[in-house]
Amino acid sequence: MASATSNVFSVLVSPAATSIWSDENVPGSFDAASDTWTPGRGSDGRVTKASWALVPFDRWVRVAGTRMDALGAVVAAAMPNWADRGTQGWNGVLKAWSGMAVDASRPRAFFFGGGHHDSSNNGVYRLDLNKMSWAVEKLPTDSTKFDSRYNTSQNGSFTVYPPAQEYQTAHPNDTSVLYDCFYPFAPNEPTARHTYGSLVYNPQRNELFMGCRRMWLLSLDSGQWSVTNQRAALGATSEAGENMFAWWDRFRGRYVINATQNGNAGRNFEFDPATRTCAWSSVNLRAADYYWATAACEHDGVIYAYCRPDSQRTAELQVLDIQSNVATVKAITGVSNDTYSGDFYDGGSLTYVPERQKLLSASLSVALKTMRLYWIDPGSGVMSVASEPGNLYPSPAAYVETKMQYISQLRAVVYIDSADNDLRVMRVG
Repeated sequence: MASATSNVFSVLVSPAATSIWSDENVPGSFDAASDTWTPGRGSDGRVTKASWALVPFDRWVRVAGTRMDALGAVVAAAMPNWADRGTQGWNGVLKAWSGMAVDASRPRAFFFGGGHHDSSNNGVYRLDLNKMSWAVEKLPTDSTKFDSRYNTSQNGSFTVYPPAQEYQTAHPNDTSVLYDCFYPFAPNEPTARHTYGSLVYNPQRNELFMGCRRMWLLSLDSGQWSVTNQRAALGATSEAGENMFAWWDRFRGRYVINATQNGNAGRNFEFDPATRTCAWSSVNLRAADYYWATAACEHDGVIYAYCRPDSQRTAELQVLDIQSNVATVKAITGVSNDTYSGDFYDGGSLTYVPERQKLLSASLSVALKTMRLYWIDPGSGVMSVASEPGNLYPSPAAYVETKMQYISQLRAVVYIDSADNDLRVMRVG
């Protein structure tokens, strides 16, 4: 049951089930020839245990019927006159330098993207991984209210809303309005944008944090956005512009943004949601020095950042203990030169896989000229090509960001590619 009022899409969510899987006997099917799994689902929509048992270990599997662009019909039903002004449509939400935030307890993932010329769709979308199905978390802003100049021919990006930009220019001392909102008719709703690794789910507050440009919070209880403008405290150089990575520091109650392209050589900053205050951060992570060449992840209170080699630096793995703020650096050898960063590529991904005690990295391959997966042993520093078979290639889009993640309740890695492609999953044995 759902209802739509304005651009808030309210979904009645039942409490998390004791088991993430249904006990009903609906097995679905698995086609070994194509490595395609068609999930069987119980009456409440959850995938059944019998169906999940069909999925083989250590093999990439396509999950049939999981294209995100099926949500187009849901949005059209709720907002018949809504239109995306971008060039990629639903693909622009996923493929255009955007990541995902994972709520491991449900388990579910959230998506917010678009930006540049790719998409003006600023809705928030959810993938329920125990159902292997998509849902609308929050409808996009009503496009019938958009200014006619809201296009990419004038400002190059759907992140910039012309009336808001004009107000900002005319009132430089008023930091409450920036170009990245729908001022004046919806100043508390963010425009579409590339989110890179800045999207974080916070289980302590049941909210989404998005740290690209200004710092935005979406309460999943109320369905409302709020914004904190770090410019007021830190100045214009505190904007996070490209390939940033953010995390929730549960020990100090802070969001931390490891930012690049903010005019301060990638200086880190942080945000306390309880007091709504911003500050430069003393976090001991310099991954932003590598700018576009970094992919990062968090696991069990530790940040891992793989920094690809380029013309100035060799490959390295930065490891930060969040609680102690102690960092170590490990040189990465093996096949790391195959990930050489010579083309400003900033779409890599990284996730920690506990069963292997290794990191799984996705990056453009120098040899293949396409996406490739690699294992990194954080102990030895050796990188090797990931050789798990199955239905993954030639699937992967180049800009993965944080859309490849290990999901603890599934004991599997999920790989979200594009809106017109089914998701991939690999159970880890």
